[in-house]
Amino acid sequence: MFPSSGNYGANETKCWRIEVLKPYEGIGIYFHYFEIEECLDCECDYLSITRDITFYRFESVLDDDCGRKSTSYQKYLLKTQGKMPSVQPNGRDIYVRFVSDGSVHYRGFNFSFIAESDREGPKSFLNASEDETIEFGTPKVGIKNYPANFAWQWFLIVPEGRRVQITFDTFELERSKNCTKDYVEVREAFFEDPNNPSSEIRGDFGAILAKSMCGSTKPNPIQSTGNMVWVQFVSDSNTTTTYKGFKASFTAAVDGGFTEWGLWEPCSSSCGPGSQSRTRNCTNPPPNNHGNDCEGPRAEIQGCISGPCPVDGGYTEWGPWGPCSSSCGLGIQVRHRNCTNPLPSNHGNDCVGQRTEIQGYNSGPCPVLGSDKGQKQEQDNTDDKSKDNTIRILVCVAIGVNGVGILLLVGALIYFGRRLG
Repeated sequence: MFPSSGNYGANETKCWRIEVLKPYEGIGIYFHYFEIEECLDCECDYLSITRDITFYRFESVLDDDCGRKSTSYQKYLLKTQGKMPSVQPNGRDIYVRFVSDGSVHYRGFNFSFIAESDREGPKSFLNASEDETIEFGTPKVGIKNYPANFAWQWFLIVPEGRRVQITFDTFELERSKNCTKDYVEVREAFFEDPNNPSSEIRGDFGAILAKSMCGSTKPNPIQSTGNMVWVQFVSDSNTTTTYKGFKASFTAAVDGGFTEWGLWEPCSSSCGPGSQSRTRNCTNPPPNNHGNDCEGPRAEIQGCISGPCPVDGGYTEWGPWGPCSSSCGLGIQVRHRNCTNPLPSNHGNDCVGQRTEIQGYNSGPCPVLGSDKGQKQEQDNTDDKSKDNTIRILVCVAIGVNGVGILLLVGALIYFGRRLG
């Protein structure tokens, strides 16, 4: 990508070299955006790609090496072109050169590249059903060595939505630096025209699953990302360095899939806020043949409310004592409290305990009618004239109402007088 941010500058010249090693034979380039000033014959700003140091002009994606092709347009091209590169210069070394003039500057360019394999030998197309395992490899493994100057291609295909799982059983090839003589390589396979399933299946530009392998160390299992894989075996012309070869098998790796979510469990609380959960299982289908487990949560939790909780009633504080029932002498006082702190609600319990309290109270001595002298004179006169029989009766009655003891004081003064002479 050039530049890494913003627009490119004035009068810039930038050069890059890209190289891939044997046994790869070429390089494929995929542009992701291309925004270089439009100018007649691209004489202002331009990008050139070549495989030698003389830097001849190389046609870009649209037979042009300047102009503007937006990111969305490049995505459209990649979608319609599939895995085929936009630019396929020959050779393992390429040189990229960018030049700008003194005015009008744009975003620049961004591309990625991939090494190209050399397709050699006849082809075998092997389709494995979901429960099938198919073997493949060099001729007569374990009986005789593979021949010199031998090449073969295998296209391994499993049902759509599945992935190819390759397991090596036997592996014994000539060892060489970078595995450039006798080797096995594995790449993703693809249709040359992604919109035409009957087009050629290729692997030379597919994503590399295993670079060239040689020697006697058995490779680890290999798993694709798509449902098609390209495997190629190549041996050189040296007849004295042929070995046992390799034998492998492949099957359809089935990734696990989730079932639908189950029903929500009951709320954890019988009233008020709580939580509830639901689950799903990785059985639709279950993982098989080294397929991946399900990705994502197996359980979900959410808040829930089961309705309002019952509220038991609560008493207020006691109110003040009321006035005495008698202005003098003995009487009673009453005070109250209410079941409103809080009120019972949602079938909550009523308050427990007395709502009213009563106590006795003495308001002090009652006053005597008249003065002391007058009272005495009246008494003397009465004593002279008659003899009074006075009976004073004090009655106290205790009455129970609703479990509350109420003391009722009743004072009765009854006079029976009999005047004598």
